Amino acid sequence: MLGYTGRESAIRTGGQMSSPPDRQPLQRISAGGETLAVRRLGTGRRIVLLHGGPGLDHSLLLPLAKQLGRSYEVWLPDLPGHGGSHDRARPLPDLEQLERRTVRWLAALDPVPFALGGHSLGALLIREAVAARRLDCRRLVLLAAPTPRDDSSHHGKRSASHPAGWRPRSGARRLRADLAELIEEEIGERPAPAFLAALGAASLRPPELYPALLAQLRRRLAAPVRRCDRPISSLMLYGACDSISPPETAGPLRDATAKAELTVLAAEGHFPWALDAAPAASAIEEFLARVEPEADL
Repeated sequence: MLGYTGRESAIRTGGQMSSPPDRQPLQRISAGGETLAVRRLGTGRRIVLLHGGPGLDHSLLLPLAKQLGRSYEVWLPDLPGHGGSHDRARPLPDLEQLERRTVRWLAALDPVPFALGGHSLGALLIREAVAARRLDCRRLVLLAAPTPRDDSSHHGKRSASHPAGWRPRSGARRLRADLAELIEEEIGERPAPAFLAALGAASLRPPELYPALLAQLRRRLAAPVRRCDRPISSLMLYGACDSISPPETAGPLRDATAKAELTVLAAEGHFPWALDAAPAASAIEEFLARVEPEADL
């Protein structure tokens, strides 16, 4: 059963309360033995969206969630070990731990969310759990879901273990610069300005923690796509010219997902809602309205 820990209060990050004036405060919500920090927006049937990463938080989904919040109650949890869900007593979880802890929390939510979704890494976690029957869901919204790739095509030069004498730079600005460099090495080009701007709102942990998790993610994407034959209506939504999750390579993922439809927005990049969230929100709302009677049979 779903439980709330304590009263509804903002979570302290770096000694400051993380609730700008235009946002609802983060809440600590416990389910399945896990406690995650969650931003809640809007009213109505509940949609839970997982952010991407590794190393980011829910901030990059806020523009989209604010649009969807006109019709739904949107929950944006920070993944275990990320953002407001960071427990200083525990290390950053590896990919298997991240999956296990996230799914345990999602599976225990009561009532069951109207729809589940995720962006990038979050989309991977959701789809894998549903395909493996570890998570029940009637409607899936997969945003820029990672596409199958050959691990030999990896652009990055930085390995999980740094050269002797390497030291991370300190300070929030330095952390963001380091993470931007890491992402640039990972995708082979400089991240888009909208993404770099969004990093300014994210709660980050030192980037030296991320390469091992990125390496695990690359190995997962190099493996055969797990089939999802469950009759679950799924929307796969991509931005045009997304160099991280290219929509033109999403065919195998779509074909391995029963009842999946693929939509490519005119807006470009890995975060096509960053500058204007209305088209992405409209596509999701139209999909949910269209499949609702069928999914509830």
